[in-house]
Amino acid sequence: MKDRIKSGAVAYSYLRFSRPEQATGDSVRRQRARLDDWLSRNPHAKLDEALTYQDKGTSGFTGKHRENPDRNALALFLQHVENGRVAKGSYLVVESLDRLSREHVQPALSLVLNLLEAGVRIVQLSPAEMEYDRKSDAMHLMMALIELSRGHSESAIKSEWCGEAWRAKKRQAASDRRPITSVVPCWLERADAPDKGNGGRFVFREEAKRTVQRIFRLAREGMGIKRIVKTLTADGTPTITGVRGRNRGRHWSISFVKQLLNMPQTYGVYQPMRGKNVRVLDGDPIPGYFPAVVTKEEFMATRAALAARRKARGRPTASGVNLFKNILVDAKTRSGMSYMSKQGRPPVYYPNAWRRGAARFDSFPVRVLERALLSKLVEIDPSDVVPPPDAGVKEADALAGEVAFLSAKVERLKAKLVDNDDGEENEDQLADAINTLGRKLRAKADRLAELRLEAASPVSAAWANCRSLIAALDAAPDQQAARLRLRQLIKRVVSEVWVCVRRSGHCGRVDVLVDILFVSGLVRTYSIGWTPPTAVRAENWTCLSFERVGEATMRDDPRIATFWLSSRKEIASAR
Repeated sequence: MKDRIKSGAVAYSYLRFSRPEQATGDSVRRQRARLDDWLSRNPHAKLDEALTYQDKGTSGFTGKHRENPDRNALALFLQHVENGRVAKGSYLVVESLDRLSREHVQPALSLVLNLLEAGVRIVQLSPAEMEYDRKSDAMHLMMALIELSRGHSESAIKSEWCGEAWRAKKRQAASDRRPITSVVPCWLERADAPDKGNGGRFVFREEAKRTVQRIFRLAREGMGIKRIVKTLTADGTPTITGVRGRNRGRHWSISFVKQLLNMPQTYGVYQPMRGKNVRVLDGDPIPGYFPAVVTKEEFMATRAALAARRKARGRPTASGVNLFKNILVDAKTRSGMSYMSKQGRPPVYYPNAWRRGAARFDSFPVRVLERALLSKLVEIDPSDVVPPPDAGVKEADALAGEVAFLSAKVERLKAKLVDNDDGEENEDQLADAINTLGRKLRAKADRLAELRLEAASPVSAAWANCRSLIAALDAAPDQQAARLRLRQLIKRVVSEVWVCVRRSGHCGRVDVLVDILFVSGLVRTYSIGWTPPTAVRAENWTCLSFERVGEATMRDDPRIATFWLSSRKEIASAR
């Protein structure tokens, strides 16, 4: 080979090993030693030290190392060959051909042949020193084919062994809940027993356990994720993730709390996954694998509370929590109503249509509306707000059918992925489809669980809690927390509150007609009159209840609001 190498020929080395831990082993030293030996025996070849191609901790079995030149050295080398940065006649020196690829023999052989066709000479140093170029005969190419086939076979056997070992570990975890994962949730740690091999057990980090339980409790009480983060930060509660990197783990973050509140690991469920770059579900969840930091009922109650809060989205203002956020409707414009608080003035509700010039600024004090309605709501019997017996049943049945359909479809795609023979591109498409369907399946399953949780926690019980909270609201030590919890309970049983405001012009008096529409179909109507305070007169307000014939609402018939505006006295007498 020495005679064939022309003076000034440029050589490039490519080094690769599969696992990161091999960086501390003998793989790098061995590959480098063989390269140095070849260079000493071929002095005409000059190694390009400026371009060193090394894939450390990168597998050659999947072919990912030939993609993304920003991350993988072999992909960068192929790019340099294509754009001429690596000139024709250059040498690529590798320990063995399986360092280039351990893929199936067809894509691996195509890689080698494409490099030879581009004018690159490939030098294999082990097990037998060989040089391949565009003039290599059939025998040389046959030897290359055998070497590539050997590398793929070894990796395929290792993959099968590892897969079988992983399946055995999953069966073991499902049967006796023995730990099989090295990475555990941040509120747990592994206490491995030396005399039991890889057995051991999970134990709580007690301070982290109390913190997780507190986060779930705050969320169930109606506190939003942002406010939970602020509360933990203000209290100086230590983070539970530990310091990772420069800034991670030192401060509470919204993303971490949000992820924590959606982790099934908190109630003990472990979902096996597989895949390095693309993670896909691997088998059924294993319940009871982790020690539960909260019960499943608490987890689902928290999810239901967060879902209810999303429907009544809105953060506390300087004046407090808006109890009727996103359920107030202005009857005259049929638009929503917002909460306004200006410095030095009490907060008021006003129609959103006023902002776009489509309505007058017919506002009403928030405090008066709240006190008037809460004083009447406590009188309603819990049994009156219970939805019809079949409410939610149809949705639950439909969701159960969708969950079963999606589960079967995911299992079929998993089976097709395992038996896939259509190449890597098709495998990635299958993995993406599995992940997409998996997300849909989890969303449907979570909603189904929420419906079943609501069935186990009747609306009547929620309204009973709401009545108790209304009675104790003024005495609550934490007003914001109590109002957040009350808003959540109101949203559970009240679908809309329709409001029609009328200013009489006499002594500044303002009258309001209010329709409260419950999720059960119940309608309650109230007429509120408010006279603002003056220098000689104290504030005064009244709230009267009445029923209308046929239980028509302002939502059903806009003429009701118009009629009330012109004939308030007649309607008030109908109470």
